[in-house]
Amino acid sequence: MNATNPDASHGRRFYRTVLVVEVLGTEPYTEGLAGLSYAVGEGDFSGDVLAENTHEVGAAEMAALLVTQGSAPDFLSVDDDWGTHPQESGHVSTQV
Repeated sequence: MNATNPDASHGRRFYRTVLVVEVLGTEPYTEGLAGLSYAVGEGDFSGDVLAENTHEVGAAEMAALLVTQGSAPDFLSVDDDWGTHPQESGHVSTQV
């Protein structure tokens, strides 16, 4: 068992990356992630990543993070390998 990631012994690792992106333009940017690459690469906006934080998380935390984003834990096969469900863990993180 790995002290940093107790699930590493199963051969799977999960990572959470949080980016803070600044978008500048002559009007408000409202397209979210879907249009960000085009808006700053080809469109009328300028953008830069101001902060990046990546850290390893366990399967239960990853399952909770996926649910918080509106994805199912099976998106990354979290619940298939460990049987973990955020409802069973007793907490769901809502912080970014």
